[in-house]
Parts: sequence; C-alpha cells; structure tokens
Amino acid sequence: MREEPQMLSDAHIADPSQPNMLVTPQREPEHTTQDPFTGTTQESSTEAPQEPPTEVESQPVDTLEEEPEPATPEEPVTSVLHPITPEQEPLNPDVSFRIKSFKAQFDEFEESFPQYGKVEPGRLYRIENAPVLAQLGNRESNSVLIICVFNDANSWGGNRTVTDFFDLIGSFDYPKEKISISMLTSSLDEFAKVRTHLKNYIQQYPRLSVIFRNDFVQNGLTRENRHDGARQADRRRMIARYRNYVLMSSLETWHQHVLWVDADVEIIPAHLLPKMVHSGLDILTPTCFTKYNGRWINYDQNGWVGQRVVWPAEESEEEYFRPGPLNVKLLNEVEDKSKPFTPMDSVGGTMLYVRAEVHRQGVIFPMHYVIGSEWGREGYDGIETEGLCYTAHFLGFKCWGMVNETIQHTAD
Repeated sequence: MREEPQMLSDAHIADPSQPNMLVTPQREPEHTTQDPFTGTTQESSTEAPQEPPTEVESQPVDTLEEEPEPATPEEPVTSVLHPITPEQEPLNPDVSFRIKSFKAQFDEFEESFPQYGKVEPGRLYRIENAPVLAQLGNRESNSVLIICVFNDANSWGGNRTVTDFFDLIGSFDYPKEKISISMLTSSLDEFAKVRTHLKNYIQQYPRLSVIFRNDFVQNGLTRENRHDGARQADRRRMIARYRNYVLMSSLETWHQHVLWVDADVEIIPAHLLPKMVHSGLDILTPTCFTKYNGRWINYDQNGWVGQRVVWPAEESEEEYFRPGPLNVKLLNEVEDKSKPFTPMDSVGGTMLYVRAEVHRQGVIFPMHYVIGSEWGREGYDGIETEGLCYTAHFLGFKCWGMVNETIQHTAD
C-alpha cells in the first residue's frame, strides 16, 4: 500500500545534504508602525500567511483478489414435524357449543360441543350440591377429585356396572362431602346410565359429572386386542388424550388432590385414599394384582424402577420397536419393604394419586413417546402414565410406589 505524502511548510523541509537535520528558518526583519492616536509603536509581521495543507487524494491500491465462487442456492425451509399418526378429522361445523342450566333441589348443567369427524355432539352433564359445596372446610381442606375414564359397559369387567364403582368409592374411609367424581365414557348408552345414577348419589357428594366423547377412539381397537404390541401406541395415545381432556374439564381451583381409578378395579382398601392424601408426596401408586390361570400376578406392568431397553441405532424407523425392561423391578418385586414408599421411574394408572398442584403445573399424560423423541420423529418409550414421572422430574416432583399396599383388578 502506497504511503500518502505529508505536506509540510518550506521552513520544515530537510536539507538533502543533511537528511536527519531540520533547517532552522531565517527570521525576516521586523517593521514597526506608529499608532496615530496614541503615539505607540506596533510591530508588524512580514510573514506570509500560512496556507493550510492540501489533501492529496489517496489512490486505490491494486491487490490481487480471487474471484468469488458463485453462491449455492439455499434450499427452501420446510417443516420437520411429520408425526406418524392418523390425520385429525375436522370439527363438525354443523354442531354448535351449547350450555343449559337447571336450578331445582340441585344445580344441573348440560353442555354439548362438536367432535372431530363425528356427527353426534359430545356431551357433558354436571350436578352440584350447593349446600355441601358451601359448607366450610369441604373445599378448603383436602378436597379430592376422583376421575374414571372408560369405554363402554364392558369396561367395568365381569358382571359389574357403574353401581359397583360407586359402591367401591363409597367404601373409602374418607368424607364423601370432600369428594368430587368426574367420569368420561365413549359410549352414549353408558353416558345416559351414569347420568341417571349421578342424580341418585349427589345427596352425599358436592359435585358429580360425566362426559361423553368418542372421537379419540382408534379404528379397529377392541377390548380383546388392546394389549397387542402393535396396538399399544394407538391405545395409549387415545387414553392419554381422554385423561387429559377430562382432567382439564373437571379440575377446579379448590381441588387439592386427584385420584385416578380404572373402571375394572374391584377391590381397594378403605384406608388407602386417606393414606395417599396425608402422605405429603407428589405422585403415588399401589401394586395392582389380578388372578390369571389360578395364580396372582402383577396386573399393572407400567409401574417400575430401573433401566429400560434403548432403541438400537441400526434399527430403521419403519420397524416396530416395542420398549421393554432391561434391568428393572416392578413394584411388587422391590425387595426393601421396610419403608412404606419407594422411588419409581414410571407408574401405572389402575389407581394413581397425583397432588393437584402437580397437574396444574403441566404434569399431564404425554400423548406420544417422549423418550428418544426428535423434531422429525416420535420417540420409542414413555407414553401416557409411563411418561408422567419423566415430565414431573423436570419440575422437581417425584413418583413413589406403595410397596405394602395392594388393590385388585378384575380377572377379565
């Protein structure tokens, strides 16, 4: 790069014979003038005015630069979210949202709403016992919301009906005036039956409700094939959606505890609910047994602690991978039974206690496999109740198993 010349006055130009010496400027003779008014003498300078240095335009420096390579055109940005799930049908535009209320001996509320891809509307019926709700302490102190999600009349198991379910809840050693019950069914016939029963039981409870919704049901899923490996993802996703829906539709700000009970659980010790409520723990589950071929087995395989099988890297996404145990123990296999509660990595839903505040902070039932999930694909483990503890963990909540407490599931 060429250096720009500096402009100096002639008095400061070096003598070529003495390159390192500056020439001392010669002083011109001074002239004086007399002030005509004062008679004083003033010196006048004969130095020529100094011209400001002129700027010299800098010339561009020639450099050798490589020619830039032509830019590669960028690919268009597209979405990476492509879940391998059935397409969601649109909401029925011919069904509007409606609310009715009736005030007689008890307060009754009816709602209807559009469903996805269904002609019939969804329905909600709720009945409230205002005097019980208003009684001091019923809402403020350890109020419980019990939730039951079931498909149809066969969901109760054996020869049982909704009456057996209410008898079971009524056997709990817990004040009924502190218990609200909310149910969800995919059968319009069962919705009508349950609605009738709620009017019979409301004298003992503060609030009872039932919801009919059947647009989450997966085609081809039956009670007989519901445990088939290839059906598990669809089944668990469907159950998670129903669980979350009824929870969001029923949980009130004054509910302090939530208890999930499956329709086909037939025996629950009377002391179990109060033990859960007064434990001070976040999430709790007991061992659930059922009789199979004449022997008792652990029915709920979703409650465990330990390490599970990881998706093999060499397995393609198209192949079905069924998660399973690697080094785990089910709740009934935990050896140390000296303490009433043991840490769990996953819980089942046959009977599940969740402190209401845990649900309110976003710990709900994952509708997809959360373990191994990426932007472009679903994971391979941790769906529905099995993903609940994983989600709770990130908020500092813990899951616990009740090693010395058991409930009983129907045999079929």
